[in-house]
Order: sequence, then C-alpha cells, then structure tokens
Amino acid sequence: MRIFPPHRVAVLSCIVILLFSCGGGGGGSGSISITLELPRGVDPSILSPDDRIVVRISGPDFPGITREFSRSVARGTIGDVPEGNDRVIKVDEYDSGGDLIARGFAYGLQLRDGEDTSVPVVMVPKGWVVTIAGGKGPGDSPDGTYARDALLNG
Repeated sequence: MRIFPPHRVAVLSCIVILLFSCGGGGGGSGSISITLELPRGVDPSILSPDDRIVVRISGPDFPGITREFSRSVARGTIGDVPEGNDRVIKVDEYDSGGDLIARGFAYGLQLRDGEDTSVPVVMVPKGWVVTIAGGKGPGDSPDGTYARDALLNG
C-alpha cells in the first residue's frame, strides 16, 4: 500500500476544496420582473406610452444586460440574468425626442437559479431633488456615493 506524504495530502485537499467552492454564481440564472412606479405627487401625464424604457442589470461578476421596453408595457421581465448577489438595476426613461425624463435604481438584489424576483423601481422625474438615505452606487460624487440631496440631471 502506498502512503502519500502529509504535505501532498494537504495540497490535494486544498485543491479539492477550491474546486468545490469556486464560482459563487454556480452558472445558473433567473429572471427579474420590474414594475415602474412614480413617487407620490408626480403627475403621471408627464409620461407618455411612447416613452422608451432602458433597463440595465449588472453585478460584480458579470458585465451586464440591457433591455428596452415601451412605457405602454409598464412592466417588463428580463430573463437569463446570472444568479448571484449584489445585482443592480438602473432604469432610464426617454421621451420620443430621446431626452432623459426619469431615472430609477434598485441595489443589492440576490438572485438564485430558477428564481423570478419582482422588483418595484420608483422612477424619479428629471429636475426633482431627492434625499438619498445611505447606500453606495453610481451616484453624483466622484467616490461613487450619493450626495445627501441629489438633483437628477440628464
């Protein structure tokens, strides 16, 4: 019977552990259903069914997915989103002339293989001043955080 030296057993054990623990996402995917909402006090007539909605879903372990919808749909489902943590949803709404008129975000989403997650996204109209409470993300300041009172600009 051949006995492996202890250092080889330790190295082989580490390799096996690494093989089973790598790949945080596991290769599966799910879908995210997005419903657009407006803040209280916003006149919905500023939006048109002809507006174009651009949804970007990204995460630290994949480059991102972009899909477009018409405002007339009011809800969209994006499939084949890689499973994982810290998914970010950014939604931009453009009028028929191509000008940005509203924007919304959702952060820190977890998606598991085969899961369909529903996410409401509040669309803030351009020109509104909003108070952001905590969180990090692609914001108005150079370090990626939001100013306390952030003005939505184009």
